[in-house]
Amino acid sequence: MSESIVCPSCQFQHARRPDGVCPRCSARVDRPAGEVAPPLPRGARIAGALLVVNAAAVVVETALGAAGEGLGGHPPIAAAIHDLVIGFMLMGGQRKILAWTIFRVGAGGILFTALLALRGEWLGAGFQVGFSVALLLLLVGIPARPRIAAALATFGVVMLFEVAGLVGIATGRNLLAPAVLAVKGELERAPERLTGTKGAWTMTPPAGWYLRSGPAALKDNPDSDRWLIRPDLDAHLLVISEHVEGVTSIDPDALAAVVLENVKRGGKDVRVLDRNVLARPASARLLHTVTRSEAGEVEFLHVAIARGPDAYQVVAFAPRKGFAQARGEMDAAIASFEPGSR
Repeated sequence: MSESIVCPSCQFQHARRPDGVCPRCSARVDRPAGEVAPPLPRGARIAGALLVVNAAAVVVETALGAAGEGLGGHPPIAAAIHDLVIGFMLMGGQRKILAWTIFRVGAGGILFTALLALRGEWLGAGFQVGFSVALLLLLVGIPARPRIAAALATFGVVMLFEVAGLVGIATGRNLLAPAVLAVKGELERAPERLTGTKGAWTMTPPAGWYLRSGPAALKDNPDSDRWLIRPDLDAHLLVISEHVEGVTSIDPDALAAVVLENVKRGGKDVRVLDRNVLARPASARLLHTVTRSEAGEVEFLHVAIARGPDAYQVVAFAPRKGFAQARGEMDAAIASFEPGSR
């Protein structure tokens, strides 16, 4: 029967091996009492630095109001502080924290990837897998240079998108957003003149805007007919059309009142900034509002258009920074809207 021994470095109990090396941390287990433990592998120290970098990114996200929901109701900043401490301990060569870090990274990678996948956020799930694999490549065993290089390259790709997102939040412009949505299959080339699928109407899309795919648009708003987007500004233009049976003519003011009531019911801290009657589309009622979301304030233009028994809404919105940059393009598209005849 093999002799059982406890590794003095990581406290892992295992059968003694002929080479005298611990199967978990690769340290020698038969060194004399009091002998200094071998230094923490370079890969684990690098992993500590990457944990610090990622934790700093979460802190910045929190400061910008863009951090996602934490697990089990715990705010992401709590996990970031934990990873800062663990990261600095690894960078300082403290081997005692290595086994816990490997478990945390592995378990967290599985859990968060599963949660993102269940929500249909496949791109986010892919980034989570890349982040966890990069750390595990550095933490497990004694990685050689090729494995370290692969880990750093994988982590770099993940952080490139992370930094791009943070810059987008700070400046209101995310240059990687079109590529991300294209990879997800959510974008189509917008035609020169956009026509409705649920109602008879046309509109000219602004230059540089894309058409969201039908499934993606309906997933976010089942009432939408067509949905235009400028991804770099997170700016949106969507049209909702409805034919009211048994009605000869819809009162535009009554329609605008219903729209405003729905806006207040569905939004948080809704404030009306302006109301107006537009010349184009003729007699359309404009509501300019702002509401609060987890990522900050979002500005909206709700345009109510009544033509006989047909009711149309053109809804334009974006985060406040992006809205200011896209407002002219939104106004031009709204002015180009033309209800059709059935």
